[in-house]
Amino acid sequence: IGEVYHQLGLYDMAEPHLLNALRIRRSELGPEDSDTLVSMNALALLRFDQNDLASAEELGRVVVEVGERVWGPEHRSTLKAKNILGGILLQQRRPDEAEPLMIQALEARRRILGENHPDTLTSAHDFAVLLMSRERYPDAEQLLRDTLEARRDTLSDDHPDMLASMSNLAIVLMYQGKLNEAEPLLHEALDAHRRVLGESHPDTLTLVNNLGSLFFLLGRLAEAEPLMRESLKARRATLGDENPDTLNAMNSLGRVLHGLGKLSEAEPLLRELVETAERVLPEGPRKTYAMAAFQGTYGDCLRDMQRYEQAELHLRRSYLGIEAALGPTHEQTRKAQEALIELYQAWGKPDQVSEWRKKLQAASLEAPSADP
Repeated sequence: IGEVYHQLGLYDMAEPHLLNALRIRRSELGPEDSDTLVSMNALALLRFDQNDLASAEELGRVVVEVGERVWGPEHRSTLKAKNILGGILLQQRRPDEAEPLMIQALEARRRILGENHPDTLTSAHDFAVLLMSRERYPDAEQLLRDTLEARRDTLSDDHPDMLASMSNLAIVLMYQGKLNEAEPLLHEALDAHRRVLGESHPDTLTLVNNLGSLFFLLGRLAEAEPLMRESLKARRATLGDENPDTLNAMNSLGRVLHGLGKLSEAEPLLRELVETAERVLPEGPRKTYAMAAFQGTYGDCLRDMQRYEQAELHLRRSYLGIEAALGPTHEQTRKAQEALIELYQAWGKPDQVSEWRKKLQAASLEAPSADP
């Protein structure tokens, strides 16, 4: 019952059932029984979707450690636990820790179960998401295309795993600027999500937000705005004002409103976003990166409102956060420097413009060249 509620996106209704199942199994069967470990894995997945990543990681590590001893290191359930733990670590922006776990699961599943087994395809799909986080976009795209093709042979068009492959393929296409190729995939995936999972399912709302982001990148802001409003309204209602997904939706709507010139509406929304995120997000790399993104959006809005001192505060913090998260030569770090240059140009401060242009030039020279 708990797992069904979870799949329906009804996380609060799933939680008491999964907790009760785990309590009973621990009491009746012991902490290392196979069924107890299955319950712990199910609860770890719920905590992941609830954005309680610390609890998810704690549960996931226990299942991997005990599972290797109880089931064996290459048992299907152990490999599933390793892949889940890798995904939890990746969500916390810890890819160096996630990658070996996910590679172990993928390689063992390929060897033991075969290339096209559903478990193997799940590992391949999840590893493609890791490749995206590493900005290895062509590799991620190819792996997602292969996974999607294999899933089409065995699953219905409306199966959630099929929809996940379509959604992530669209995202990696967007990252590479292949926007016109991404659009039909997003429309198809969103229509299926609405039909199968419902309008308010968290996965549906993620796709609504992604389609709005695509329209934003295409400059179709009037089409992006209603989607971003829909996403934020539904996430506030279902997840609450302080959930990370709600915060991301606030940032997306704020960017669109700013782009449309609706600065008086964008500013209070983005101010609420920055203040809420600073208060509720747990410390760590994920918060550093999220705060940098949110402050960058807010700083851009303040700059265009000619509130230059406040804009400088947020844009400098954004630059420092992105540099800490991604390094001094990353493309996003350079974009944060460009935002500061744009601020000082608008503010009429040529000395600061010159200073930041020099920093930008130095970072560009130090950036690694692309592979041939």
